[in-house]
Amino acid sequence: HNISAATIRIRMNDLLVGYRINSIKNANNEVKEIQSKIFVKAAGGSFQHGFGIELPIPPSFIESVNGPILTENFININGNGTEVGQTNAVVVVFDNSASVAPRPAGYYINTEQGSPVVASDTIRLAIRFVSGISPATLGTAPYNPFLISNKRRGYQIHMANYEPTDLADPTLFNTGQDRSNQAMGRYYKSDKNLPWCINIPGEYGIVIEKAQIMDAYLKFADWSQSGGTFFNNWYSNEPGFRDPSKILIR
Repeated sequence: HNISAATIRIRMNDLLVGYRINSIKNANNEVKEIQSKIFVKAAGGSFQHGFGIELPIPPSFIESVNGPILTENFININGNGTEVGQTNAVVVVFDNSASVAPRPAGYYINTEQGSPVVASDTIRLAIRFVSGISPATLGTAPYNPFLISNKRRGYQIHMANYEPTDLADPTLFNTGQDRSNQAMGRYYKSDKNLPWCINIPGEYGIVIEKAQIMDAYLKFADWSQSGGTFFNNWYSNEPGFRDPSKILIR
């Protein structure tokens, strides 16, 4: 599975994160631990982004968190590995994509034709719970993933209509091209109903640097503007779905 996150440029290659999440259950079919493999597949532009996950449970439900790569000293962590100041449990997996997948001189990370292939570190994240949690309570992976823009903690980017964490800056909503409306439960969408962050249950070809996702994936706009009603497989390589000249396969 892949998570793609981007800023307001709608290029959807500012940060592309791959993940695999396994739930370890006890004899009562409760989740006792989440084990994940997470890596940076691509990072376009010059920003250095972070990546986190919010779980729909209090931080006190978590016994320990192992594996995050935090190098920038702007993420404050409780003793159990969750982030300080959050009502729900938040785990910041990394705070700088360049610490996980170093940027080659003269290039961005895996977004340009002819650029060196960058192999990311694989973060082996383990979140262990104090007691078993029912799958219904925990919800479905990837839960509430989000990007932290360029080491600015308040600048969060979530999937469409997923709520921000407590540390997001609410003054950013409805500025620029964002048309979030907290009263209506509308978050992280543009005036054209385009999301800033997406989760794709499959392989995703990287949108090349400076290209728009709507020009690379030709059914993306129809999918997003219909609220997911049309072209749920917009990312697939079916005839007429892609412009191969704007997509980099790595």
